[in-house]
Amino acid sequence: MEQGGWLMLLGVVAILIIVLDGKWRVAKRAKRPLHEPLGLQQPVESPANDRAFSGGVSKPHHSTHFFPYTPQDESHPVAGMTPQGSRVGPSIRISGEIFAEESLIIMGTISGTITAKHHDVVIAEPGTVTDTIKAHTIIVDGSMTGRLHADERVELLSNARFSGTIAAERISCEAGAKLRGDITGRQ
Repeated sequence: MEQGGWLMLLGVVAILIIVLDGKWRVAKRAKRPLHEPLGLQQPVESPANDRAFSGGVSKPHHSTHFFPYTPQDESHPVAGMTPQGSRVGPSIRISGEIFAEESLIIMGTISGTITAKHHDVVIAEPGTVTDTIKAHTIIVDGSMTGRLHADERVELLSNARFSGTIAAERISCEAGAKLRGDITGRQ
């Protein structure tokens, strides 16, 4: 065979290897369970703010969790939260009523009433909610306009922007949070 023939054969073999590698990767991706983190994600090491989902017991500890949406600041307190429940991603917009029988982490935009009796609702940055939230515990680190009604407590973290009415047994507000509105005891 001449030199041109060998180069042609080498090119065909290289293309065959690339095609087979692509098919292997697609098959591997299809077999991965939905709850398994992507291979590119890194564990987020941060002080976990799991106290919102541990029945009110506040124990400072460090934990490593995989989080499907990695905030810009990995040391962010919401980055370590991984309650059993649902997440509304940053690209999702919902308008209407939401009734949840599990905890929620909201990073998208919701316009409407959220009811999660006996469960927790977290508005993580860059999440935005307009209207009413009724839940056991409500943690705001995004933007909220409307009414918060918590059976246990409301926490406004440092990035929170809140305008409206808060009704809860206990309320905490970190330095840097922006609060405009009324605060009442639980009704």
